[in-house]
This record gives sequence, structure tokens and C-alpha cells, in this order.
Amino acid sequence: MKMTKTFTLLATLALGLSVAAGTSSVKAAEVSNNKGETTAQAELTTTDPTDPGTGDSVIKLMNVPDINFGSKQLTGEAIKFTQADETATSLVPIKVLNQGIASGWNLTVQRTNFTTAAPDSVLLKGAVLKFGKGSIDLNSDGLKATDGKDYAADNLLTVDTAAKTVLLAEKDGEEYQGVGENTKTLAATDFTLDVPANNTAGTYSADLTWTLANTVQ
Repeated sequence: MKMTKTFTLLATLALGLSVAAGTSSVKAAEVSNNKGETTAQAELTTTDPTDPGTGDSVIKLMNVPDINFGSKQLTGEAIKFTQADETATSLVPIKVLNQGIASGWNLTVQRTNFTTAAPDSVLLKGAVLKFGKGSIDLNSDGLKATDGKDYAADNLLTVDTAAKTVLLAEKDGEEYQGVGENTKTLAATDFTLDVPANNTAGTYSADLTWTLANTVQ
């Protein structure tokens, strides 16, 4: 990038002379070559923050939360779980770092079925896991990533065996969203699990798979 600056020299000379006759004049100084061009240059590089020696450019998944819904007693009716730790105002945030790559990206999540442990696994029938939107922050002056298009009108994301977008960064005009450290914070109450009445006692668990890709789906 080049920047051109023009400098103008202005000379003002006022003479107050009292003479009997005759005239005099002052000629302005002649200025030549009053333009200059310079160049300012800066280089930005990226390095994998978890392995600085590699020199790799990265869009990296930094954090995702574990979820513990605790225990409830069966009553013969449907049960609704929320995050068990009532003393916590928030969990480990979902965090994606784009160090400065000119690319869109998306973060998806999907789960396995809720079952008891092998070898005699029992399926938790009809279980519905949902995430709230929470809030998204970006540690730069750029455009934030967004929640994506899989959230329903009630601002809840149903997490099942199909991949669902949790965070999305697209190109907006000439600028990419989500360049910098993107933090999505959800409160304990933003995680819910609905269990129908037709289930039996047991400790059920599911695996969550979080996938970060630099191709926007």
C-alpha cells in the first residue's frame, strides 16, 4: 500500500513602506518537487498456540464443555433435567480461535444415544437434549461469529445424532466473521435433557462430538 502526501508551502509577506515615489515588488519563492511517496509495511504471521514451534496457521477449537445432569428420582412421569451444578453461573465456555485466517468456519455438535454402560446397555428412550444460545463475545473489533441456522424459533438447539451448527463464521461483504478468539458462554440452565416416563432406572450417558471445519456448511 502506498500513501501519497502533498505539502503546500504558503508564504505571506506584508510590507508597509512609505516612499515618495516609485514602486517595489516581492516575488514569491519558487518551490519545486513538493510531493513525496513513502511505503509503510507490516507482516502478520500465525502460529499454533498449543504448539508454537510448528509455525502452522490455525483455526482451532480451544474449549468445549462437559455436561452433568446429576440424578433425579423416577416418579412415573416425564422428567426434565438441567445442569446439575446449581452453584455455577456458567460452564467452561465454547471457544474457537481464528488467528487471522481469511476463511469462514463452522462448529458442529452431535451425540450418540444415551445408554447405560456395556455389556448390558439399556437405551434411554425418547431423550431430548437441548442447548440454549447463550452469548457470543469476540476479543477483537471485527465481526462476531453467529449461532448458525439450526437453532429453532425458541432459541434452542436440539442436539441429536445429526450434526448441528453451534457457531458459524461466514464472509460478510469484504470481511470474515469470527477472526479472533470467539467465546460462547452458556449458563447452567442453558442445557436441558427431557426424559419421557417410559424409562427405567440407570446411569445413562452419551458422547458429544464437536467438529470444527473451515468450510461453511
